[in-house]
Amino acid sequence: MIFFRLLSLCTFMLFLACSHEYVKPENYKHPQISIDTEFGSMVAELYEEKAPVTVSNFIVLAEDDFYKDMLFHSIVKGVYVQGGCPNTKIGAQGRVGSGGPGYTIKTEINDDLTHSSRGMLTMAGGRAGVASGSQFMILFGKVPVFDGRQTVFGKIIKGEEVLSLIEKMAGPNGAPKREISFSIKVLSKNDIDYKVTKNEK
Repeated sequence: MIFFRLLSLCTFMLFLACSHEYVKPENYKHPQISIDTEFGSMVAELYEEKAPVTVSNFIVLAEDDFYKDMLFHSIVKGVYVQGGCPNTKIGAQGRVGSGGPGYTIKTEINDDLTHSSRGMLTMAGGRAGVASGSQFMILFGKVPVFDGRQTVFGKIIKGEEVLSLIEKMAGPNGAPKREISFSIKVLSKNDIDYKVTKNEK
């Protein structure tokens, strides 16, 4: 009898360990990143408590220099600028706009986080329930068509003038008028174990 109780307890603990449920740490603060471009730097806060899988993945990639010396590969005036494709790096192979880290992540939809204003960060979407593992967008304005489809996970809080300069580089059909390079670094984060949780779909 005791054996079966212990077995049940161990099974339950294993379930909890594998569920990856986010536990908000004490003294929680939004993590912050810097998106450094040739036009200057933008600082964004990340909504870790609302999109923990997305933010954790983003932080891991940034700290591994995945986002170092990339190009924004799509700029649509009034809508968004998109980056995060490793095929934009010097010497990289593959079609620009189709690359990623080799996996996808799940979308995290929150009713109180919508594509409602300029400067919002959202993951590029794929099929239903699946987000790019690395490609993201920064909005130039309200884009409600993305609501319920893509993960909003942060917002620009400093460097609005840099975002405006980037928007001016929008060309025909979303192609930038010129190359704009960027790198991302983590400025602050919480005292938790950041890890990648790949989508199983």
